[in-house]
Amino acid sequence: HTKHMDHSQKFWSCVARHDPDWKEHRRRLRAAWHDVPRWLDPEVAGAARDNLATG
Repeated sequence: HTKHMDHSQKFWSCVARHDPDWKEHRRRLRAAWHDVPRWLDPEVAGAARDNLATG
């Protein structure tokens, strides 16, 4: 998002120039999201940190 600050056709065309398989990569990232540990979620991490601070 350094050249196109949105997800317009121009943005995806730019992505495609640098990563011709971007659609497959995007699909895989979306499919794998459920494997990301819950503690990486900023809201969950923040709540856990707040709970530790308040005892």
